[in-house]
Amino acid sequence: MKLKMKQIENGIIIALQGCMPGGTTYQKLIEMFGEPNAKADGFKTDAEWCGYIDDAPFKIYNYKTGKAYLKEQGKAVKDLIGSDWHIGGQNSDVVKLIRRLLVETL
Repeated sequence: MKLKMKQIENGIIIALQGCMPGGTTYQKLIEMFGEPNAKADGFKTDAEWCGYIDDAPFKIYNYKTGKAYLKEQGKAVKDLIGSDWHIGGQNSDVVKLIRRLLVETL
């Protein structure tokens, strides 16, 4: 499996395709992908990774679960887990690839 962490090219549309499995922590995402490499919007997302897996673009991000959106009621990034982390891509195949990568790194 080929993983490249880099900004997604302009014009490529990324949409929600699924979520990370239960138990996936912020620390595990850092182990897999490094520090978040994309600028979160600071409104609905707190952390974001983007890149290509087997040449398929993907994003992993939280959405409306953290402090940016919910303020004091939101979770700290280090406390986000499982389905708090969304997987975006061009189709659902990217979810299978990301989950397979997760299993391989356990």
